[in-house]
Amino acid sequence: MIEGVDFSWARPGGAALAAAGKKFVVRYVPTGSGRKDLDAAEIADYRAHDLAICLVWESAPGRAKAGTAAGRADATVAKAAAAALGFPLTTPIYFAVDFDAQSADFPAIDAYLRGAATVLSAPRVGVYGSARLMAHCANVKSAQWFWQTYAWSYGVIFPGNHLYQYNNVGQSINGGEVDLCRAMQANYGQWAPPSVPVPPPVHVAPQEDPTVRVVTVTIEMFPAPRTFTAAGRLRRFSATAEMSAIAGPYTATVDGTAVIESTGVPHGSGFLRLASGGSIGRYVLASAVTLRAE
Repeated sequence: MIEGVDFSWARPGGAALAAAGKKFVVRYVPTGSGRKDLDAAEIADYRAHDLAICLVWESAPGRAKAGTAAGRADATVAKAAAAALGFPLTTPIYFAVDFDAQSADFPAIDAYLRGAATVLSAPRVGVYGSARLMAHCANVKSAQWFWQTYAWSYGVIFPGNHLYQYNNVGQSINGGEVDLCRAMQANYGQWAPPSVPVPPPVHVAPQEDPTVRVVTVTIEMFPAPRTFTAAGRLRRFSATAEMSAIAGPYTATVDGTAVIESTGVPHGSGFLRLASGGSIGRYVLASAVTLRAE
């Protein structure tokens, strides 16, 4: 794994970052709205110190909820800004979903990312957010690059991550506040310095088995019957899986069935057992669950 940082307002400098053992920075594509923007002088500094650079776009924390038109508009600005800074035309851009996105937010976020893909092309679209969002976007293929934050992820790490932000509290280099990140793959969407070759990308393989779909499960844990909902394409599923519930550090097992009606609206019922801790309440699982056809 490769250590790096991201930051907003700080400018720790390439020499200090390299001395701290960092190999890459993730910086903001210019929006024209403030000091967070990456500029040409920074790029020259980082490349002179053999630091790779990744790009993230964020105009507002909840911007991705604005849907298709917003995605197209943001990607248009981002594409032009990245090109003006000299980035290769294939460089991915991670679009930030900088809030605790819930399942109800996913359709709008997917539309936003797909809107961005109409401008950039799908192979350049990445997403930043929680583990649950990474799993969802990989499953529905609304993004191809995944930068997960530990925030809102409750200890769960999505296995398809390209980048992982693992600490964003109280970290500094050369007097500047930074977030600590780690590249989980050799190709994580970076513009490498001239001395470092970039290997081909590795993406999460789509699930091709027609009897299997990976879905996100929400469990409403109330007095019996405890219920869960599932999203998928097959008419009927059964599941037994271990997973961590977002509401706490509990190991949970769910057994039951979910039926996909002809309208495509899923419903189902089953039972949730918590191995330790927990109480009656709502538990949204942080990781996707594989449901096999009966």
